[in-house]
Amino acid sequence: MKAQIRITGQIGSISTISRKMNDYESKEDGRFNAIILNYPTIGAAKSDIKRAYAELFLEAKSEGHSTQHITKYADNSGMSYGAGKAEINTAE
Repeated sequence: MKAQIRITGQIGSISTISRKMNDYESKEDGRFNAIILNYPTIGAAKSDIKRAYAELFLEAKSEGHSTQHITKYADNSGMSYGAGKAEINTAE
């Protein structure tokens, strides 16, 4: 089943999250500055969220910044970074 990740929130956070995502098939602009990334499977989308979260977390830690603003859902179906949020939706 195909999946989409919808990234919403403030522009700076949306941009940061979307730069860390790189395994998507296509990218679209959504409403209200949202970005929609299309994936071939839900597993691929979850894997991309898990990897992006890890990169953002390690980057913040290595630069001496707080990591409290970086969270991930336990099942890898979503994450947040600052005022931005990325969540998986199924697509037909």
